[in-house]
Amino acid sequence: MLRPLLGLAPAAVGARVKGRAHERHPLVVAPLRSCSYPGPVIVLNRFRVPESETQAFLAQGRAAVDVLTERTGFVSADLGRNLDDPSLWTITTRWRDVGSYRRALQGYESKMVVVPLLSLAIDEPSAYDDVDLVGENQARQL
Repeated sequence: MLRPLLGLAPAAVGARVKGRAHERHPLVVAPLRSCSYPGPVIVLNRFRVPESETQAFLAQGRAAVDVLTERTGFVSADLGRNLDDPSLWTITTRWRDVGSYRRALQGYESKMVVVPLLSLAIDEPSAYDDVDLVGENQARQL
């Protein structure tokens, strides 16, 4: 069942915590580490949505995309459904840099609309780099 957009405890949404408390509370966001990566970022969030909840998810997804499009550094967004597995959805956004994406998740509107939706995403890495910008993949030197 999809969680409602409103009604979450404000302390739970986007709260900064010390230690590993965020691992016990999925709505609590861990403190952001500084990142010096200056390039464009692709953020791909996947969702498993039962057929009976498709309309509610679409409303939440469109509302989240609407909020993100107004943020500084936003480049584009796509809300898509998997062709082979209709219960699998994605929201893919592109950002000028990782800082733009992180700042887009701050603020009251993002914490009330975007963050609750992202808490429903499949738990996997979501930030990607354009393959043309990555360069040659080489083993690390120990």
